[in-house]
Amino acid sequence: MSNVEPKPNYTPYVALLVRQWLNAPDPDATHRVLEGSTVFADISGFTKLSERLDRIGLEGAEQVTEVIGNAFNSLLEPAYAYEGTLVTIPNSAVVNAQIDNLQVRPTRRTNFTIGVTYDTSSEKLQRAVAILRDLMEQHPGTETSRAHFKSYGESALILDVAHWCKHLDYSKYLACIEEINFELKRRFEDEGIAIAYPTQTEHLVNKEASRD
Repeated sequence: MSNVEPKPNYTPYVALLVRQWLNAPDPDATHRVLEGSTVFADISGFTKLSERLDRIGLEGAEQVTEVIGNAFNSLLEPAYAYEGTLVTIPNSAVVNAQIDNLQVRPTRRTNFTIGVTYDTSSEKLQRAVAILRDLMEQHPGTETSRAHFKSYGESALILDVAHWCKHLDYSKYLACIEEINFELKRRFEDEGIAIAYPTQTEHLVNKEASRD
């Protein structure tokens, strides 16, 4: 009989959005673009209701929770039916944050990095940056762009890229970025520039041979 205790299952306590992120092909991504709906809800008379129930004590607080739950369940059920999830943003986070209105902004900005292998020559590295700059500048959907050799990563030479797209429509924006990505891959392949992936080199030492 095994003495190993079964690992506790914390899945029910982890938000669905977090689980989906961890199971995605790129779980280490620092940001993600998601479709969603925003609900700004205000319950009329909530302040007076909560003050009145607060006089009751703990039972009153439980009643407040029940009232809020009943009010929002009807809104959330359709979302949950389509495997949606709830992301709650406190009022203070909205008040203290800078709001970026995409409908007012004239362009869509995309920041990304590309890693090329360490065996890339200096000439090809300069060529890679030149390809990035030329490709983005020539694309009709580009408002402005930049590309630079930024740093030495753990397993790649890092190129830092920023692109400002003229299209605010999300479908047109994605089409623009996709065209750039496809053409970039083709031109890198033509030039023999290899995109890096995480690697690790291990050096094995034969201790018996070293003693001899």
